[in-house]
Amino acid sequence: MNYWIFKVSNRGSYPDTPAKKYVYDNTHSVRVEAGDEFIYLEKRGTKYGLTGGGRVHRVEQRAAKESQRHSVKVQRVFTAHLTDVVWFSKLFDLSTQTIDGRRNRQAVGLPKDLNRIGWSISMPRIGRDQFVCLVNAALDAGPGREQKLDHVPKPDWHVDDSWSLVRQRSRMQTFRVVVLERHNYTCIVCGTRLRSVLDAAHIRSFAADAAQRANPANGICLCTYCHAAYDSGDLAILPDGSVAFNSNLQDDIALKHFSNVSPKERIVWLEGVDHQFLLERVRQE
Repeated sequence: MNYWIFKVSNRGSYPDTPAKKYVYDNTHSVRVEAGDEFIYLEKRGTKYGLTGGGRVHRVEQRAAKESQRHSVKVQRVFTAHLTDVVWFSKLFDLSTQTIDGRRNRQAVGLPKDLNRIGWSISMPRIGRDQFVCLVNAALDAGPGREQKLDHVPKPDWHVDDSWSLVRQRSRMQTFRVVVLERHNYTCIVCGTRLRSVLDAAHIRSFAADAAQRANPANGICLCTYCHAAYDSGDLAILPDGSVAFNSNLQDDIALKHFSNVSPKERIVWLEGVDHQFLLERVRQE
């Protein structure tokens, strides 16, 4: 699987259909295949930034018509049919002309001159790590345009492995925001409120239960330290607000983390969490 930047501008040589198809010709140095994922980079007037993304469903090709041959080298025209497209709620600005754009570039590690990393071509290919970084940053700036699941009468919390990465991340971003806001951005084990280290952790693991992946009742706010300890089985959280861990634990830092909050205080933070999920986790340990 490859990951692409699909550029969109007012000067497109071929008629694209947003979220449906992206058209290019053989003069591009890239070849897109079914299963590849992409992010839209919009360049219209003063706008320059990421607007959404998804997956390539299939690719068709045809001989170029004479009217489409803007160059003698154009022989074939390709159409990438798209699926699982999610639009970001607002453009993720990457312009060097704005404060937000410069800040966003710095946050995702992009240089001032994007030509240095090969973005001068119409469809630059990027690595998975950079793709994930860009998607996460765009979703953090404003969630994807999906229905708010916590307002649906009978929500479906399923997140399928077959979905595009952008669609998965968009759905899980909603989960993350609901969980962190519910716990007032506080690790329910140690009590830290440093947002840069907070995660929306799963009680039933992401890998084990696809049907509950986006269920906020299956989530708790943990810092990265407590999250790692929770996932490894070094601690468990009980519905009465207490924390169980190995009585032979000799690490002073770990003991301070796990004992920093009283059960009386923690049980208040457990509101909205499925207690059955917590008990299942304890029995697994």
